[in-house]
Amino acid sequence: MLSETWQLNSPIVSNIGRFQASASKWKRDSFGHIGKWKHVLMARIRGIESVNERSRAQWVLDGDQNTKYRVTKAQHCRKVCSMIKLGDGKWCLGPALIRDEVVDFFKSIFYHPQ
Repeated sequence: MLSETWQLNSPIVSNIGRFQASASKWKRDSFGHIGKWKHVLMARIRGIESVNERSRAQWVLDGDQNTKYRVTKAQHCRKVCSMIKLGDGKWCLGPALIRDEVVDFFKSIFYHPQ
């Protein structure tokens, strides 16, 4: 670019002016209007930041909705898996005893010796 715009016989001020014009045209052709792009990108960033701040504020007000779901699910699993009531009214506690009682129950229903 410099070799295209610089003329050895011209005064230095003219050469600098031509080079500046050529560099400005090259920048505009290569990158477009940088100020416009900067303005657009900054507006998008501000929009994203405001959405993020609103969602964070909403989370503070409402709390984490998933926390209630996870706690309820964990409590349900503990309740379901930890004990069963037997036919005679006694409670069976522990996974191994529960498994044995369930197996015995289904054996009594479906097992018929020949």
